[in-house]
Amino acid sequence: MKKYRSFFFIVALSFLVAFLLYYFTRHSDLEESITYFPEDSELSYIYNKTTLTIEPQNQSKPFKILWQTGSKTNQKVYLREDVSLLFKNGRLASILSKWRKNAQTIHQEKTLSFHDSGHFEAITIHHAEKHTNQNVYTGKDIMSYDQRYVMAPKNQPISFFKVPVTPEELGWYHVLDSAVKQDQQEILEEASKQFHIHLASYYIFPLTYLHIYNQNTLPGLDKKTSHRAVSQLWEGLYKNYILGIKLKENQTENPIGSSVPFILYDKNSTHFLIITKTASGKLALFKQKIKA
Repeated sequence: MKKYRSFFFIVALSFLVAFLLYYFTRHSDLEESITYFPEDSELSYIYNKTTLTIEPQNQSKPFKILWQTGSKTNQKVYLREDVSLLFKNGRLASILSKWRKNAQTIHQEKTLSFHDSGHFEAITIHHAEKHTNQNVYTGKDIMSYDQRYVMAPKNQPISFFKVPVTPEELGWYHVLDSAVKQDQQEILEEASKQFHIHLASYYIFPLTYLHIYNQNTLPGLDKKTSHRAVSQLWEGLYKNYILGIKLKENQTENPIGSSVPFILYDKNSTHFLIITKTASGKLALFKQKIKA
């Protein structure tokens, strides 16, 4: 009898330890987790925004950029998380990330100083995870975006714009964008050779373009499947890029200074390829399947 009691005690203890490990691992990693769940038709966003504001307004250098993000769901959910990426001239400058349990709203901001001209872009994924009960998890994701071009010529006051209008703004727009596009084209060509990618088989665009798929559908997919594909893409980006660029199984590199990830969307609608170049010059590639 004592042997049976000991056996059952050991089994029960093993289950308890396993449960506690799962529980604490799950909850300690909440801030490092964007996980796709089926879209909840009753869950929506009252607002979601990303804004870049040039400060101060006295046109002095160095200039400051106030970077703000915020979102609110129509109901309180198990987990709210917003993650925002700020790029300058096609390179990752900073990351904002915040999560809250049993919440509706997320607000965050950061002020950064810069000295030279640049095209600044911020894209944010607003994530909500809802638990109806222990066995039913649903969610809702949406994106927001903002950009600013800043002209900071030597020994002259700064100026900035969102959309070029004047001849001077158009000139800066072409200068800044041409330099970024040339760098991006070189990265794509290098990746094509290194990873043997047939670029013509893909629709190619930078991550900062992804926000248009809040409303638009990916070629060859309906709205529901497009939403799922983009949400799962963000899940992969979070694990393989934002938390550290995975170069090998046990080798990662800080994403700060890396190129804006290229999204290569397969023209047969089966998968994405994501390509980036680290600050140290290493190319990274990962694949995200599009589930039917």
